[in-house]
This record gives sequence, structure tokens and C-alpha cells, in this order.
Amino acid sequence: MQRSLERAMAAGLFGLVLSAGADAGVLGAEPREEGGVAEASDLDRAEVRLLGRVEPLLGKVEEASFEALSLRVDGARVEIGWDRVVRMSGPGAEKAAEFLELAEKAWRSRQRLERGDFVLAEAGFEELFGVYAGRLGPTAQAVAEGALRCRLRRGAHASAIGPWLMLLQAGGGGRPVFDGVPAVVDPETGLCPAIPPIWTETTGVRQLAERGITLPSGVELTDERAALLGAWYRYAAAATVGERQGRPSNSDDPSVRLVAELVLAQHGTSVERSENRDRLRQRLERSRAGRATTPAWLEAWIYAAIGRSLVRENDEAERLRGVVTMLHLPARFADEQPFLAGLCLAEAAEAMDELGRGETAGLLRAELRRRYPGHPAGDDAPGGNGPIRGVTMNSPPAGGGQDHR
Repeated sequence: MQRSLERAMAAGLFGLVLSAGADAGVLGAEPREEGGVAEASDLDRAEVRLLGRVEPLLGKVEEASFEALSLRVDGARVEIGWDRVVRMSGPGAEKAAEFLELAEKAWRSRQRLERGDFVLAEAGFEELFGVYAGRLGPTAQAVAEGALRCRLRRGAHASAIGPWLMLLQAGGGGRPVFDGVPAVVDPETGLCPAIPPIWTETTGVRQLAERGITLPSGVELTDERAALLGAWYRYAAAATVGERQGRPSNSDDPSVRLVAELVLAQHGTSVERSENRDRLRQRLERSRAGRATTPAWLEAWIYAAIGRSLVRENDEAERLRGVVTMLHLPARFADEQPFLAGLCLAEAAEAMDELGRGETAGLLRAELRRRYPGHPAGDDAPGGNGPIRGVTMNSPPAGGGQDHR
């Protein structure tokens, strides 16, 4: 066993990096061809200056709304998010006048995020999120993704769930809205690799469990997939802090099924944990056999969920396998999933303590402090969390980084 731990901890980093995804293009939306419409003359066309584009865009203004500016350009209708519109002039510009103040706040926030000034960008995006949450279209997508990126940047993972789900509801997540940054949402699944449904007890996670997904007043999750994903994330948070909540519905949606498997492997009954561990292992086996593709972030989620599940069992051999399984995270996925890697180190240490292997537990905690100082699951966390409470044998029965704020 000791040799297994040493081999796992000594394994080199894979250094896998998430793909940046396809370029979002200049306009933030695909042009829609509409046959039988005559091309606008030069006299009918407005001049629109766009962020990141040297030459102005010329087109006939068809509509201006909170959602977007609609132009006819070269025979196609194009929707442009206000986060790209710097200024306008010419015929039809008066239709957009009432939205230009919002546009300036949006494009300035976008510009700040793209140059790495997340503090100022977040102030703008948070204000805009109160206006655009629940809306559709390219501006709502940009605002939701901006708020999501900013909250993740400061480690507010639990509160980042709201903007992520609003991004999905707005029709986004297929490709990055912002230029020069990697994707924040996986285009195949719609899941956010930085927000696994795997929690440790913190103030933010307890608030998620007690209050649900935090959204602006009057805004609801009307998209079925987004609502179910939010329900499973809240259920995982409630189980982590020891609160009983009703089990969410499952779904035919592949992403909802995946999240449900990850959550039930950790927090289900003994039978459910075993069944869902098997389902997760089958996903890895299909990937190894070339019948499916499992990105690095998802492989890390699966190893973490299976390991956390195994350390809940009564059998010592299974619990030791759980520890070794969790150590795949710091050994192989530290770059892709630093929060999960630290969490798995902490929970592996706690499990070894419970198994009477105090010396090994001490080595694991020392590694956690060295590699992830101040991690919320560590004994040197700023809030003084001390021993974590997640899914080990000392946890209350499941019933029914993270922000950690």
C-alpha cells in the first residue's frame, strides 16, 4: 500500500490544457440568411464601430433591443451583442440611442476582462447581470459568461453556478464569447470544468445548500436542463453539509445523467454508490477502448467521485483503494483541477487517519500545505476549517475550490 501511495504521488504531471475552442468571430452571432430581401443601398446603411475591429461594419439597422443590435449586412441578418458595439452613426442609429449606455458598460467590461483586469471587469458584469440574467441572445450570453469568469477568478465557485446556468439558458456555452481566452464551458456537455459537483463544507457551499442557486430578483431557471443541473448541484451541497433534501429528478439529457452519477456515487445509499461507481468506471473503460472521448477534466471528476465514494465503505481494502484513486488527482490532474487535487489530498489524509495510518496522513497533509497553501479543505485554510467534512466515514448519512464564498 505504501508503495502504491508513493508511486501515485511521484507520478509526473500530464500538463493537459483545455482547448481554447473555436474563435467566436467578430459579431458574436452567426448571420442568418433570408432569401428574397433586397440589399440595402449605401444611403440606408449605418456605420457601426465594433470592439476589436479596425474597419467599421456597414449595415441597415433592422432592430435594436436589450438583447442585441440587428443589422442587414450583405443580404444576411446579423445580431450583434452590445458588448461589441462601441459607437454608431448614420441612418437608423437613433434606434439604438437608448441602449448605448448599456453598450458602453458592456464593451468596457469585456475589454477589461480580455486584458486581464478582472476586478474592474467584475464590477461591470455584476451590474449587467442584474439586467440580463434570464434574457436570451448574444448580450445575455456575454454578460453571463463574463460574470462566470470573474467569479471563478476570485474562487467563488459556489456562487458561479448562477451565471453558468444563465449562460446555458441564454443559449451560450457552445464556444467562448471572449477573444483570446480558453473555453470556460465544455461545448459537448455544457458543463463547466471549473465547477465539479464535488464539494467540501464551506460558507458558500452551506449557502448553496440552504438557499439554492443565487440569481437576481425575479429571475428563474426556465430551461429544463439548466434547472436539473442546478438541482443536482444543490443536492450535492446539501449532502456535503449534512442536510436532507428531496432527490432531484433524473433525465434523458446526457449531462444531467452524468452529474447524477457523480453525485450519487458520493452521496447515495450503499447500493447506489456501488452502482454509480460502476457506471463511472464504464465511462473510463469506453474511453480507453476508443469508443468514447473523455476530456482530462472529466476524467479527474470521475476519479475524484469514485475515490470519495470508496472511502465511505466499511471494508478497509476498499477504503485504501479509494485513497489511491483520489491520489490520481494531485499526481495527474493538478494543472487541470487544482481545487479537486487539493481536496483529494485532504480527504485521503483524513481517510488514512481513520484507518490508523497517522504517519501517512501526516505526509499527505504536509504535501497539501506545500502544494496548495490555504486550500479550503486544509488545516491552514484562512477560515481555520481544520478537519474537513465531506464524504468520509465520519460524515453524517447522506439524505435526501470553491467559494467558498
